[in-house]
Amino acid sequence: MSTPVNLVKINVISTGSGALMLGSAVPGYRGSEVLISGREYSYSIKQNANYEFGRCTYFNTPSPQMVRAPIDSSDGGVAISLTAGAQVALVLLVEDLLGLALPGALAVENNLSDLASVPTARSNLALGTAAVLNSTTDVTLAGNSDFLLPTEKAIKTYTDTAIASAVVGLLDFKGGTDCSANPNYPAALKGDAYVVTVAGKIGGASGTAVDAGDWYIAKADNAGGTEAAVGANWTSLEHNGVFGAPAMNTQTVVSAATVTPLFTNDFVTITAQAIGLTLANWSGTAVNGWGMVVRIKDNGTSQTIAYGSNYIAADGVTLPGATTVGKTHELGFVYNDALGKFVCISTLTY
Repeated sequence: MSTPVNLVKINVISTGSGALMLGSAVPGYRGSEVLISGREYSYSIKQNANYEFGRCTYFNTPSPQMVRAPIDSSDGGVAISLTAGAQVALVLLVEDLLGLALPGALAVENNLSDLASVPTARSNLALGTAAVLNSTTDVTLAGNSDFLLPTEKAIKTYTDTAIASAVVGLLDFKGGTDCSANPNYPAALKGDAYVVTVAGKIGGASGTAVDAGDWYIAKADNAGGTEAAVGANWTSLEHNGVFGAPAMNTQTVVSAATVTPLFTNDFVTITAQAIGLTLANWSGTAVNGWGMVVRIKDNGTSQTIAYGSNYIAADGVTLPGATTVGKTHELGFVYNDALGKFVCISTLTY
């Protein structure tokens, strides 16, 4: 098939009936610089009373030239013998449109609109199966059609959506978290997982106590925030909670007028109480049967101890009302879901 090209007319620097050796472009026209080596072009030559037109193949090495294959000429259809000063023009021939005198070329009647047989038309046009199908931009491919081809964008969007929906909820490691400053939970998708690099709390100051090596994992999509706001959307795994003794979650206070234990803590220790103490009701979601130990020691001066309404003592056990100077008081509590209270089951003074 001839390659169309516009406004190309070139001086011929060779003579005779052989290949056309090309020189510069005729003024006002383009030259061989716009041609592609190895491509076929349609040409015409008019010199004096002689003419020739046909197909030629352009080569740029060893020097710009055209190997001509005449369709017709003033010399009976063979290449005319050129004299000095000839010019060759690259043109669009009637044969380019109608395929006349070209074996196997596309004829006017061999097109998709006129042929009753689509496969025959496709074969004449040298087209693949896809060439006779219409396209669709439906990114859901809901039509499930055998006669529409999805566009590149439709395929990519459909594939991206299918992959994204297929991996929702899979464990996705997001990195490490320094919990020493008690950060809030991050915004997350279900399955997002983080490892604790420095111990502290996750979910703010009233969040869950965690140790280095613990994991916290999103159970549901959430916007992030405090333990109270989004804690129910998260769960945590203690790094040594499976193969060894569970990690101890400890809340340490030197001295404070009010101490509010977190239910997730196993151990609350007050090391040098210097003022009357109120052990306030715990913070967090209580779990039936979970225990907590509270250890209290004063600063060398006896201090009073008061308890929130959700602390009671078992029969035969008395909650101490004040510290004993120089002594440590250790109180053992177990949460009773039926009572909604922490029950003190033992007290030790030593």
